Amino acid sequence: MPRAQAPVEAVLSLPASDYQAAILDISRTGVRLRAEIALPVGQKVGFRAEDVRAAAEVVWSHHGNCALEFDTPIATCEVQRLRWVGVERGSDR
Repeated sequence: MPRAQAPVEAVLSLPASDYQAAILDISRTGVRLRAEIALPVGQKVGFRAEDVRAAAEVVWSHHGNCALEFDTPIATCEVQRLRWVGVERGSDR
């Protein structure tokens, strides 16, 4: 399944704290985000958006944007659900 745009808020959990992020796009194997903190490549994080949770690793980081690779791919239905939540919220604005 290709990446889908999904303007949904996410939470990134690190050992010290949780941080807000905005999903830019998502697939079964990873997600691209705009985060409120700079994350180093190789950092392990917990990812949470709506009821989707995954362990992940930062594989790219540049100027407040980053990409995570999920340790285990998420289900196609989870990608679709986040996409539709983003579409519905976008139409409410």
